[in-house]
Amino acid sequence: MIEGSEASELNRFFDPRSVAVVGASRNPKKAGFVILRNLLSFGFSGRIFPVNPEADQILGLKAYPRVDSIPEDVETVIIATPAGFAPDIMTDCERKGVKAAIILSGGFSEEGEEGERLEKEVVRIGERAGIRIIGPNTTGVINTENGFTSSFNSFSNLVKGNVAFVAQTGNFGGVVLEQIFSSHLFGVSKVVGLGNKCDIDETEILEYLADDAKTRVIFLYLEGIKSGRRFLEVSRRVAEKKPIIVVKGGRTASGARMAMSHTASLSGRDEVFSAACKQAGVVRVSGFGEFLDLAQALSSQPLPKSNRVAVMHFSGACLVLGTDMILERDLNIASLSGASMRKLQEISPQWHRVSNPIDLQPSIMSVGAQRAYQVAIDAALEDGNVDAVIVGIGAVEGNCPDNVLELNLRQTKPVLFCFYGNKAMSEKMVGDLRKIGYPVYDSIEKAVDVLSRMYQIGRRVSNPLTA
Repeated sequence: MIEGSEASELNRFFDPRSVAVVGASRNPKKAGFVILRNLLSFGFSGRIFPVNPEADQILGLKAYPRVDSIPEDVETVIIATPAGFAPDIMTDCERKGVKAAIILSGGFSEEGEEGERLEKEVVRIGERAGIRIIGPNTTGVINTENGFTSSFNSFSNLVKGNVAFVAQTGNFGGVVLEQIFSSHLFGVSKVVGLGNKCDIDETEILEYLADDAKTRVIFLYLEGIKSGRRFLEVSRRVAEKKPIIVVKGGRTASGARMAMSHTASLSGRDEVFSAACKQAGVVRVSGFGEFLDLAQALSSQPLPKSNRVAVMHFSGACLVLGTDMILERDLNIASLSGASMRKLQEISPQWHRVSNPIDLQPSIMSVGAQRAYQVAIDAALEDGNVDAVIVGIGAVEGNCPDNVLELNLRQTKPVLFCFYGNKAMSEKMVGDLRKIGYPVYDSIEKAVDVLSRMYQIGRRVSNPLTA
């Protein structure tokens, strides 16, 4: 893992005592304005120094013409200027004694020979001055805990949580995060846009996050890896402590060419990468959709202790499909205890033979949806033969609980929900469940897929996640 001095180097990117924003602007449409506004509105408590030679004051903060004209210590610099200015700004940072630079600007190695020359010059100055660099060609860093951000994306809010994002792209930190925050999917701890990775790469960030107390789950979006062997060695160690989820771009020849023009990345053979991830215990998913599904559960639910599943649904057809998929995904249908069977029989008509999978429709008709779901969930959570629970709800009048918030949900085991039915009713109940920390899916197949991945993760993680 990262030694103490290296960890403190990277900490300058997440918790700096002071930051200069080069390219700060009074124009609300410019990135330099949005960055300053974000730092102020999200409550960053460190010193903030706008740098703009044509301004005396921006957003109530005194502005300076250059980094080395700032009279106080500057720990970290955010560079949001055209690429051609970056070498001179880095030289100013060297004179000032700055030790961390986040370069947001595009127009470097991803854009051809001249950009590559500029990037090499920036790296040369950084190495000479001992300045670590994130970027270029990125939105940089977000730390929801202290409100520090270099992002030029406008967020309505930063939702604190325990999922960390490391993405070799810039706008990921805008579009996908806004979807997560506005949909109450989960909260985040740290966000890092790696960009071109001229200095700091995915492996260093992975090591840092392994020891970050605020991070429970680590997500990586990569288009290429600087040192594959070292990345996998580190991943193997980290995956024993925390789940690592990876989306890899550039799987095809055309995708690889796009990655080269996007972030100047060279993609290796995809089948080799997949095999290496499996060996290291890294969970590879195909895209952001699968990641969002899995992260919902990992961020809030304990990992299953084993693979015995109780599944309940209002629809017999969905139970059949769910059972097939459960057995195909290294999971098992739990054998319910006698106590659980008696509880279920008490809410069922005499003619109904209770079992797992649990067909709730007869119980709903007998005692109503609210009581039927509550008794079945209680029985599954209290049953020592059950390791995880999948609950299917039909959003149809009379067929679903009156208030899902009144269900007694105890996070002693993972509980995953899936919804079908009326759109407006579903959205209300889904929103309620997500706000109290329960993952919700639009099909039983997705819920089973996520639970299967959780089971595989739980077999590797030495200290399983608890709620």
